[in-house]
Amino acid sequence: MEYNQVNIGLVWRWNIESLFNGIGPAMRVILLGFFAALLPDNTVKAQFSQSAVQALEIYHGNEISKDVESIRSQLNLFEPARGFNHNFGFDNTQTWMLLTFKQEQSQHDKILGLGFAPLDSVELFVWRAGALQRIGIAGDLVANKTGLLNNFPSFIISSQYQQDTILIRVVTQSSHQIALKVDDQYTYMNRSSIRHTLYALLYGVLATMLIFNILVFGVLKDKTYIYYALYLLSQILMFGSINGQIDEFILNGKALIGNELTILSFCALNISSLLFTSFFLRLSKYEKVLSNIFRVIMVLVGLVALTIPFVQYALLVKTTVFIALVSCVLILVAGYKSLFKGHSYARFFVSAWTLYILTMILLILQRFGILGNSFFVVHMTEIGAVAETFLITLALIDKFNIIRSENEAHLASIRKQANELKMKTVQLEGHSYRLSHVLRKPVANIVGLISFIISRENAKDDPVLKRLDSSGKELDEIIKTEARRIEGSAHLG
Repeated sequence: MEYNQVNIGLVWRWNIESLFNGIGPAMRVILLGFFAALLPDNTVKAQFSQSAVQALEIYHGNEISKDVESIRSQLNLFEPARGFNHNFGFDNTQTWMLLTFKQEQSQHDKILGLGFAPLDSVELFVWRAGALQRIGIAGDLVANKTGLLNNFPSFIISSQYQQDTILIRVVTQSSHQIALKVDDQYTYMNRSSIRHTLYALLYGVLATMLIFNILVFGVLKDKTYIYYALYLLSQILMFGSINGQIDEFILNGKALIGNELTILSFCALNISSLLFTSFFLRLSKYEKVLSNIFRVIMVLVGLVALTIPFVQYALLVKTTVFIALVSCVLILVAGYKSLFKGHSYARFFVSAWTLYILTMILLILQRFGILGNSFFVVHMTEIGAVAETFLITLALIDKFNIIRSENEAHLASIRKQANELKMKTVQLEGHSYRLSHVLRKPVANIVGLISFIISRENAKDDPVLKRLDSSGKELDEIIKTEARRIEGSAHLG
C-alpha cells in the first residue's frame, strides 16, 4: 500500500501502540503544542514544524489573477509571510503561497498540511521548467481528492519536488484560515495520532452523555433529558463536520455535503438548546414571554435550514451565528431569571451557558479573522463543550435531587393528610354508630309506645297521638338517613 493511499484514521489505530512506545517524541509534540498555544505568532510551531522550509511567500488579494498560468508574470506581487498561520476571516479571495525547501532537508518525503478542515479547495502546484504542474488537490468541495485522507487538506511532497518551488492556491467560502505545517512522516503521524486521540476523547465524552441521557429519559420519561440528548447529538454533528471527521471516517471524502451539514448542525444545535432550556427551566410555567420568544426563534432557525440549498454558505454562516448569539443571550437571561426566582438548580446551568457564550464569542472572533490561530483559541469550543457538558450534567443532577426532595416533601404531606383523613373517618364512624344505635334507640322506643297507645280502641282517633306517631317516624327516618350518609362519607374518606 502506498503511503498516499492510507487513511490517516486507520494509521492512527494501527500505530497507537508504537505511539506510546515512542513516548519521548510524542511528549515533545504535546509540550511544543502547549507552548505554541501560549506564545504569539506560533513561533514554537514555526521552529518545530517548518524547520525544513527555506522561505514562504504569500499573497492574498483581488489584484492577483485567478488564471493559474498567469501567476508566472505576477511573482513580484508576492510578499514574505510573517508566520505560518494566517486568518483572513470570511473572505473568498484566493490566496497563493510560494514555498521553497532547504536543500539539505530535501532527501526525504515531507507532508504538507493546512490545518483547517472547512477549506473548499486547496491546489498544490510545482514550478518546474517555467511551467506550473498540479500535483495535488483537496478540500471539502473537491470531488476527486488526491491528497491524504485526513480531517484537513494534507499532501505528500516527494523529495523530487522539493528541489523546485511549491505553489499552493486556497479558495474558500468558509472562514479563510491557513495553518501551514510541513513535517516529516514520523512527526506527522505522531501529531495525527495525538490529534485523533484528543478528538476521540471529545466524542467519547459527548457520546457517553448522549447514551446516559437517553437511558435516563427511558426511566423518568422527562423530556428534558431527551432534548439534552438531541443537543449532544447536534454538538457531535457540528464538531464532526467543521473539524472534518465526518468527511474522513464516514463519507471517506466521497460526498460533498460538508458545508450543508455544518449549517444543518448549527441549526439543530440552536433548536435543541432552546428546547432543552425551555423544559429544564420550565419556562412555559414561569416565563411565558421568554417561552414564546424561544418558539419564534426555533421557527426562524427552521426556515433558515430550509434555505440551505439555495443561499450562499458564507451568508448562512453569518446568519446562523447571529441567531445563535441571540439565542445564547436569551438562554442566559432565562437562566438568571430562574436563579433570581429561587430555583437553585439554575446555578450550574447559568455557569455552563456563561462559559459557552465566552467560547462562542472567541470562536466567532477567530473565524472572522480577529483572533489568530493559536491552539487554545482554535480549540476553545471543544474545550468549552466538555466543560459545559460537565456543568450541565451537574445541573441535571441538581435538578433531579431538588425534584426528588420536593416529591418526598409532597409525599410526606400526602401521608399527613391521609392520617388526618383516617382520624376523621374514625370520628365519622363513631358519629354514625351513635346516630344509628345510641340516638335512634330511644326514638324507636317512643315510636313503638305511641303505636301501642294508638292501637288501643279508645285512642285511635286522638289527633295528638297521630301527630306524635308521624313526627316520631319522621325523626327515626331522618336519623337513619343521616347515619347512612355519615357511614358513606367515612368509607369514601
